[in-house]
Amino acid sequence: MREIIFRGRRVEDGEWIKGDLVHNTIDAGSRKISIGIQEDGCYPVGVIPETVGQFTGKEDVNKKRIFEGDILKDDDGELFEVKFGKLPLDKSGDCVCTYEAFYCKCYGRLGVPPTYECCEIGDWMVIFGSIHTTPELLK
Repeated sequence: MREIIFRGRRVEDGEWIKGDLVHNTIDAGSRKISIGIQEDGCYPVGVIPETVGQFTGKEDVNKKRIFEGDILKDDDGELFEVKFGKLPLDKSGDCVCTYEAFYCKCYGRLGVPPTYECCEIGDWMVIFGSIHTTPELLK
């Protein structure tokens, strides 16, 4: 059975937490949050909704869990964003995939355009950052 875990940044201090996704209203100070994460049976903690990402079920070369929103780097120095959804269209305009899945959107290397639009998440890749903490890596 695969492990279903979510990650998000806490509203109060921006620290990453992992656990079960909870959909309800949590009073996080003066701000109402409609999404939270519950760690190891504790009371749910409010998280910034835009930072929530699901564990892909894959690990990088260092055995670290890869989450939606992570930035990965391969052996050639190409950068990728981990996404969930239908894979993008190919050059002919046909959808590459008819179902939703985790995949990597390719951004290329510094000053070099990507060699392909998307690919699978590989255990030869390394987590290099996150779109929430280091988005400048993909520019």
